[in-house]
Amino acid sequence: MEKRCFYLTLILFISILPARAQDGGFVKGTVSDNKVLIPLKNSSVNLLRAKDSTLYLSVRADKDGRFVFNRPVDGDYILLVTYRGYADYVHRLSVNEKHRRIDLGEIGMLLKARLLNEVVIVGSRAVTLKGDTIQYDARSYVIEPNSKVEDLLTQLPGIQVDQNGKITAQGKEVKKVLVDGEEFFSDDPTLVTRNLRGDMIDKVQVYDEKSETAKFTGIEDGVRDKTVNLKLREDSKKGYFGNAEASKATNPFYLGKGMVNYFSKEAKVAAFGGLSNYRSAGSGYTGGSRNFVLSGDGEMSFNFLGQGEPQQRGGIPVSREAGLHYDGTAGAELEGVNVDYFFKSVSNEGKSNSIVRNNLRSGIQNTYSDQDFDSRKLSHSLKGGLQLTFDSTSRITGNINANYADANNISKYNTVIRDEDSLMLNNSSRVLDTKGRGAGVRGNMQLFKRLAKHRRTLVAELGFDLSETNNEGRLYSEDTFYRATGDSSGITDQYKSYLLTGRGIHTRWTYTEPLGKKLTFDLTYKFDLNIRRSSRLSYNASSPGEYSQLDSSFSSRYHFRSMSNSMGTSLNYKFGHAFFDAGIDVQSTGFKQTDLFRGGLFERDFLLFNPSASFSGKVNNGNFQVFYRGSRTLPQIEQLQPVRENTNPLYEVLGNTSLRPSFNHTISANYMAVRKMGRQNLNVSALYSLVESPIVQNSVTDTLGKTTLFSSNLNDRNLSTFSTSAGGTVTLKNKMTVSVRLSLDNTVSYNLTNGAESKIIDRRYSTSVSLNHYLPKKVRLMFNVVPSYTINTSSLQAGINNNGFVMNSNCFLMFYLPFKFDITNTVNQVYNAATQYFREDFSQTTWNVSVGRSFSKQNLKLTASMNDVLNQNSGFSRSMKNNLTVQNNYSTVRRYVLFSLIYDFKKMGPAGSE
Repeated sequence: MEKRCFYLTLILFISILPARAQDGGFVKGTVSDNKVLIPLKNSSVNLLRAKDSTLYLSVRADKDGRFVFNRPVDGDYILLVTYRGYADYVHRLSVNEKHRRIDLGEIGMLLKARLLNEVVIVGSRAVTLKGDTIQYDARSYVIEPNSKVEDLLTQLPGIQVDQNGKITAQGKEVKKVLVDGEEFFSDDPTLVTRNLRGDMIDKVQVYDEKSETAKFTGIEDGVRDKTVNLKLREDSKKGYFGNAEASKATNPFYLGKGMVNYFSKEAKVAAFGGLSNYRSAGSGYTGGSRNFVLSGDGEMSFNFLGQGEPQQRGGIPVSREAGLHYDGTAGAELEGVNVDYFFKSVSNEGKSNSIVRNNLRSGIQNTYSDQDFDSRKLSHSLKGGLQLTFDSTSRITGNINANYADANNISKYNTVIRDEDSLMLNNSSRVLDTKGRGAGVRGNMQLFKRLAKHRRTLVAELGFDLSETNNEGRLYSEDTFYRATGDSSGITDQYKSYLLTGRGIHTRWTYTEPLGKKLTFDLTYKFDLNIRRSSRLSYNASSPGEYSQLDSSFSSRYHFRSMSNSMGTSLNYKFGHAFFDAGIDVQSTGFKQTDLFRGGLFERDFLLFNPSASFSGKVNNGNFQVFYRGSRTLPQIEQLQPVRENTNPLYEVLGNTSLRPSFNHTISANYMAVRKMGRQNLNVSALYSLVESPIVQNSVTDTLGKTTLFSSNLNDRNLSTFSTSAGGTVTLKNKMTVSVRLSLDNTVSYNLTNGAESKIIDRRYSTSVSLNHYLPKKVRLMFNVVPSYTINTSSLQAGINNNGFVMNSNCFLMFYLPFKFDITNTVNQVYNAATQYFREDFSQTTWNVSVGRSFSKQNLKLTASMNDVLNQNSGFSRSMKNNLTVQNNYSTVRRYVLFSLIYDFKKMGPAGSE
């Protein structure tokens, strides 16, 4: 059955591949430079309807600059020809009975560089709002020679960049950073922002990027990622640039890294590499699809693609990293190719300790835990994509992502649980020594087809995924429980072997049909099939060092299959600058899990209804958007029928086969406005989420501190989340930028603890104030302070709360001195006030200072720096989840003195040659 579904989907997909245009009427011509008459291959040639300027057909010129539109329908059109570095060419034409074969001959394009020699730009707006896109003119901001894109972004109103390189725009985290609309090291945005030169940027655009399907059809599908697009200056699109850094500390710390880039009209090529024994040798980014996960109980598991960073916080990392990037064109039809390769080898060694307060109706239990960890990971990742354009109506895109990881981890735990009178309930000493490897590949192909009628489109997608992980290791645990009737103890000494394989196939078809000039109907069908096999075997020691006795209680073999079919439809209405759509998706999903070890079959079927609606439009010279989405959340197979584990003897997870899906209502709204030539901007956003029949955690903790967990539905309670923020930026007459943002986040959740219902309220009031000021060659100041007050309460312990004041601030202050010297100070301050749970304040100030001297036209720089001058840097965090209040402390890199030599190089030329 599964093979028949696959072949049927493949045949249907191939059957709609675009046919070549037949003979008939045409519009053709040749695009070339108007002065030297060289052909401009891959020029974008577009045929727009004259009545409303909407796109009718689009093609790319071939290697000789030739283009042709076959069989255009009768009507009035506007021909628009664009090419990087050249002024746009616009020409009106009509296709009718007398003029069906139109030969435009040679179309001469004018190089912008020639225009710039004759035209003086009098002024420009620093910030503009176009639809839902905020655009910054980089020329309006002054940066120092060899500054990076990150330095430019920190000056832009409404954008913040933290010390790890994470970008926040209008209060939301930026997920993608593009260069001229193309991905550039897509898994690691900081490789762009910390290596691309700021003086190469012409415009910075910030917007919510839609999916490729939504951009093609013009119909919302709920996918939106906050994105920054860097548009290069015309004189920065051809040439090479890069940087290199070598650093050595007074202690054994060292760092060496470099990156080289080559840009041309046809391609962008980049390579980087680095090594360090105290920090990441690349950009410090740890997200993306390359990661494996080390769970809290020490078991190493892999995500789908089998790679990544351990979840332990802190430690002293030793890192080796390298990467390659290529994107460009490869002929008239093969319009775009994009390839990324990453290599990473990281080892991390450190210590951590935590205090966990468990609020029970009968009292309080405190868990004190110490951990020593030593992890090693090596990974390779290859990601590629291409776009194939057949004609103005048809294109195909393909993407593939392959990964491999090899990892080892040793974790040692010492845990003590006490009651509120400090009486010991149990203690545990565990060692987990694991190693594993994983590999995965996934890919997809999409066909985009414009049919004969305007706004009638078809998008078809076919994808697959394959994965395999193989882990093995040893668990050794000594546990003692203290009872009034007598103590008891036990030892667990086991060898464990895990083999997990997965494969899947999915397809999606979207068809749109116009129902008039303003109304469009769309229909979407999706099919997903996922199959997983798992083998988890545990062996007890038969003799010292020998493990041959199978422990059937903690061994299993499962075959799991999930199949889903869904059909969705929506109506979309566009009027002026406003857009409204509403629709519903009906989904049928079935789970089937076969127990191959003990024999048994578990099956569940679900029918889901997911409505959605959205509106966007202009309000008071600003852009307003509102979204609603209703969705059912299925219980996971781990909640229905989990695999029994004993890697942490103090916790046991059980299943609940009667779980029902929960239903989530989410509504969000956003308003953006830019005024007074970009000197003022305003952003207001709000989100409300309500979960009906929620799946919540149900825990039972006995008097000895052992906890049993399972999931349950709450029938008469709803979970809710409300968050809102309002912020604005004003540029003063002295060019200082002041940004203020007010935020409120409120969450109401429930769980069950020892049979009692617990209502948990988590509320946070916060204010963010930022100052940014730059006087060229004198001083640069960036200051940000975020005071907040947090309310954490639980109904099980109504008389005790974790309410407290928190304040985070950071300051960057740089002075430019004579003789090319500069002094830089960076101060980060963290303050957590004492609470009823944690009776001591936590305050930490991390102060870094450096002195630099530039040489050789400021391309070479020597710096001497001291990290953590006050020697206060220590890992610390506080959090609250369900009935647990957690405080973590972990080892980090402390004070050191570092000497660095940094070299930047650049040789760029005009985008086109005369």
